[in-house]
Amino acid sequence: MMLIAPDARAGVVVLINSDATGASELASQLLEIVLGLPLGDHKEITVDPKLYDGYIGSYEVSSIMFSIVRDGDHLFAQINDHKNEIFPEGVRDYFFKAFDAQITFVTDGNGRATELILHEGGTDLHANRIK
Repeated sequence: MMLIAPDARAGVVVLINSDATGASELASQLLEIVLGLPLGDHKEITVDPKLYDGYIGSYEVSSIMFSIVRDGDHLFAQINDHKNEIFPEGVRDYFFKAFDAQITFVTDGNGRATELILHEGGTDLHANRIK
């Protein structure tokens, strides 16, 4: 995993020979340290699970596909075969506990997400909803 913050002229590279290890999490944490940013401190709030219905779907950026799925009153982000629960810290803002990344849902007037923004390691990936 390589993360670069061009404006700060900084970056980190993490090499791990296992897909089971969290290279992206470690790289994000290291970049935050290098940039002198406070480590993410997220507080989970309670939201009406009916909101999740507007977020469920498939999203794409470049060739990366994201799926947002619901299991009961829990919301998950699925990338390839990896499914991680996301937790609300706002009505449209969610965070992962498994690694340091956040998702913001961009919604239309009816509360249906038109895109999601994945915030990780100082970068924002805009993924358009495809279904």
